[in-house]
Amino acid sequence: MSGHLLVAIEYHFQRYDGHVYTDIAFLREYWSEYLEVFDEVVVIARVRNIKELSKQLQLADGDRISFVDLPDYYGPWQLAAVIPRLFALCFKAVKKSDYILLQTGNIATCVWFCAKILRRNYAMQFLGNSFECIT
Repeated sequence: MSGHLLVAIEYHFQRYDGHVYTDIAFLREYWSEYLEVFDEVVVIARVRNIKELSKQLQLADGDRISFVDLPDYYGPWQLAAVIPRLFALCFKAVKKSDYILLQTGNIATCVWFCAKILRRNYAMQFLGNSFECIT
């Protein structure tokens, strides 16, 4: 299978000097498994610009891995303030994608809504053990 995979995740990334960084999860190596199947991975997530790169940050983007930068909101009040821009960016990203993978959260919900409007197929991925969360 080849094509462009859009992955919607609920995580905060940082952008510095044209690259996207992460402090603990979703390093560049994380996406390599997806690149065995897809030509390109585009991550749609919250990204904020930073002016200084700390030593604990590691690259999240790379060859065939790019990001759609969503506003880096925190909490329901900031979400309410950016929701029109959030939906516009999600809609545009869904239109460009060949495949869509949703992880749980607000970002995935926005992307799912856009996929439903555009009648696009999608897959849902649940990380962790769902049973442990409810027992």
